Amino acid sequence: MSFWRRRSKIKKQVDGFVAFCTRATVIKDHGAVRYNMDFVIKSYLSHFGKPLKSPFFDRINNNFVYLAHDDGWFCKLYCRDMSVFKEIIVNKIIDSLSTNKRRKIYPMDEETKNQLLELTGKGLVIDFSKIFRDNRSISLNFYVIGHFSDMDEMYNDLERHKHRASLKGYIEPSSKSWKICTW
Repeated sequence: MSFWRRRSKIKKQVDGFVAFCTRATVIKDHGAVRYNMDFVIKSYLSHFGKPLKSPFFDRINNNFVYLAHDDGWFCKLYCRDMSVFKEIIVNKIIDSLSTNKRRKIYPMDEETKNQLLELTGKGLVIDFSKIFRDNRSISLNFYVIGHFSDMDEMYNDLERHKHRASLKGYIEPSSKSWKICTW
């Protein structure tokens, strides 16, 4: 793309944002100005994928902000409380392993939850498609493959990325505790 085309495209984006700001500040009623500024802040967040101030809004009392391209492959997730995010991951793991009524799955301890949360920051992939089951144990494999901006690349070459993962292992409930083991 030539310099002039890029400059024109950037100018259009900036002009559009300025138009949002101008529209928000011309109204004299303070309540309306605040409402329109909320619109500006939300529009900036959705357009640029990063917040001006905070991605969380008092009016709607949101705990999550999920930004994704229309095909869902580009995704950013903001979470107000990481303990809630941790519980979502843990509940998905427990629900996936709790398919056998004879096998009791106990709640996950905080240490194991924190280990999983730490791995998510490094690019954790949990393989829910291949749950290992036998008479004595049940487990899920996981891989730390790093961060990707192109989800198509990650998904299309997932087997290669799993093979080259910086950390490989499995998550297993055993007796009344949980184990995260690497191999």
